[in-house]
Amino acid sequence: MGMKMDPDFNKSTDQFGATPPINQSPVSPMQQAAQDQVAQPSIVGDLKRERASKRIKRCSIISLIVGCIVLIGYVLPYIFFGEENLAVVYMAYYMVYGPIFLCGMIVCVVLFFLTLINMAKYKIKFSKFVVMAIIGVLLAFSPLLYNGIRKLIRNSDPYVAKGMVSTGNGCKPFTSRAKYDTYANSNDIMCGYLEAFYKNGKEPEIQQDIISYINSSGVKNGDIKITIDGEQPKDQHHFNIVTRHSCDYYKGEDNSYVSVWFYESDGNMAYRCDAIRASDGSNIYDLEQSKEWFADQFDVEINSDEARKVIEDKRKEQGDDTWMTGVVEIAGKSKDGYYWVAYEEVKNDGTTTKLDALFHRENEIWIFETPKTDYDFNKHNFKNL
Repeated sequence: MGMKMDPDFNKSTDQFGATPPINQSPVSPMQQAAQDQVAQPSIVGDLKRERASKRIKRCSIISLIVGCIVLIGYVLPYIFFGEENLAVVYMAYYMVYGPIFLCGMIVCVVLFFLTLINMAKYKIKFSKFVVMAIIGVLLAFSPLLYNGIRKLIRNSDPYVAKGMVSTGNGCKPFTSRAKYDTYANSNDIMCGYLEAFYKNGKEPEIQQDIISYINSSGVKNGDIKITIDGEQPKDQHHFNIVTRHSCDYYKGEDNSYVSVWFYESDGNMAYRCDAIRASDGSNIYDLEQSKEWFADQFDVEINSDEARKVIEDKRKEQGDDTWMTGVVEIAGKSKDGYYWVAYEEVKNDGTTTKLDALFHRENEIWIFETPKTDYDFNKHNFKNL
């Protein structure tokens, strides 16, 4: 019988009988050291990336908190005081809020750039924490963004009033209008327009048509520009009268209204609108229909009996018993609401002195003064009555 050969006969074995792997050469110490050097930077890089991710998280959370503080600080006066009172509130409040606003913007911008630097340096992917950092920056800049949007609205749609909007239904006497506001007064301008329309029987078209019916010295001196149904104001020296519209311009035409548009005086450059409406809702552009309303506003007349009583009351108030008031005559009336009154002082000995007085209505009462003898009554353009 022939002998069978072990197929593994020619394979080498170690001293324990184990067969080493085929084609695998042992790793030398130098090769192992090289492999360890490659593994070490990889571990260090992972640690740095993890720390960078934590820094990004921390920066984004702080940025979001600071941005919220800036936003809350900005809206608090609106909530507690209302937009119409902000000019007064901010005089004191901004001393505290201003530094918070400025520091908040700087902090959020710095934190956002630190986030970007860490992302780029350690190749970290975009995450929700980066979004939080962006939101923090937007919140920190929210006051500037809000004012910018307001400006865009103003420029694109000038018939949206963002300031105080008010409506009245009457006019004060000429001498009481703009009494404490010599620069300009919206009510004075509107009433001047209506009075000029009533007295002249036609709608005013330009500033010169109404200037003699306006008491504000800023208008008389030419410091104020007035347009009628013209271009909306571009600065605080311009008032635009809008006929047949209330301050809610887009409700459409309403013949019981006249409004005037201008800028707030606190520097926010937001439109403000004031309007006058006929108290009975009548058409103020129809003089026949509204003559009673107009008469109540602008036909406050004084007669000789009333003038005599005013003069007598003044004499008694001063305790002067050396004379009595004699004949009183209303000599003329001016467009600006003044009356030229000629009257007699009758002395106790029977002698008579003729004097002239200027009467006008102020704060719902008649007052008068006796000008000097050289006073030029003609400067008021009195018309005989």
